[in-house]
Amino acid sequence: MASSEVRAVDRETAAAVEAIGSVVRLLCHLRMAVLALSAVTAFVAGGLTGGALLITALAVPFSYVPARTWDRRGEHLSRSGILLSADLVITAIVIAVMPDFQPVVVYAAATVALFGAAVGLSLALVMAAPIALLVLVSVNADPQRPHWAVGLAAAAAVAVLAWAGSRIGDGLRAQARTARSLRLVQAGQAATLERVRIARDLHDTVAGDLAGIVLLTKALNRRLADADVPAETLLLAQRLGEACEEAHQGTRVVLGELRRASDAPNLMLETTCRQWAERAGVAIDVDVDDHVADLSAALADDLRSILVEALENVRKHAGATRVTVRVALEEDCVRLVVTDDGRGIGPGEAAATSAPEGAVDGHFGLLGMRERAALHGGELVVTGAPGEGTTVTVRFDHEKAGAA
Repeated sequence: MASSEVRAVDRETAAAVEAIGSVVRLLCHLRMAVLALSAVTAFVAGGLTGGALLITALAVPFSYVPARTWDRRGEHLSRSGILLSADLVITAIVIAVMPDFQPVVVYAAATVALFGAAVGLSLALVMAAPIALLVLVSVNADPQRPHWAVGLAAAAAVAVLAWAGSRIGDGLRAQARTARSLRLVQAGQAATLERVRIARDLHDTVAGDLAGIVLLTKALNRRLADADVPAETLLLAQRLGEACEEAHQGTRVVLGELRRASDAPNLMLETTCRQWAERAGVAIDVDVDDHVADLSAALADDLRSILVEALENVRKHAGATRVTVRVALEEDCVRLVVTDDGRGIGPGEAAATSAPEGAVDGHFGLLGMRERAALHGGELVVTGAPGEGTTVTVRFDHEKAGAA
């Protein structure tokens, strides 16, 4: 067994022991109270002998020590056969020397309940059998006034309390395991939420800026290729573009790792739409295929980026009152369709944004969306007419999308 597994088992054992600590302390305090009451009663009646005082002194540590040290030594105390056997013997002697019936039953009941909680039902019943027999004998010690019915009831009650103690112990241990599992789940959820927050912050800042820089360097390289510049300058621009592309790809890898344990892609896209609708104050209808959850992290991330850009274009330019978003995993492709009921767009406007000049001054528009789609072998099509709204369709081929 690996060391980490051993530590996990040790933590679970310690938690199980700690879970029954309150019950153990309560029963031990009850036993000490019975001993004190019996000693005081015998002293007042003038019947406190040296032997009875010695038995009381011997019995007290078997309750005092667990009550004081259970959290630290509970595992050892509950597994020590010598200590358990000694406690059983002392209990038998206490029952034999106690003159009153009521303290006998209470002490015996507390003892077997303690055994049940600490060691489990099977062993507790074995240890309860001689105690129940002694209770029965003690109750009927006076041959002139036997109380067999009362004695049998008391003996049965002792056995039942062994069962009750084990049930309480099992319940408390199960509750502790559930609470620990809940804490672990909550910790995992908190870690996931933190990863999602970091991923979104990274996406909205560094990743977005790097994507813009990549587009700018591509536009720069195209212009330099057509200009009369030294070869060294062109090479430097190409290397700059390659470095930016590598940095962008590295950021995408980090984003994918951060989001791997977060929402599934279909849930992420739905959440993105709902959050945008709340911010923009525009009604939205969302239909995301459940099978979209199987998309790779990189593809899902770019799909979300395109969706966000399309929705932001609606907010900034369309003047729409309702948007419809459809994401479907079709037989041969992944398809994203964003439709609004806004002012529409003419063919000339859509074509203009696909030109290199569309990246000037950071206004990447549809050009940036097309670049992202191209990373996965996909295509983006914008259709619309003035006054009839706009539809943005992104299509990824299955084979190319899966390889991305």
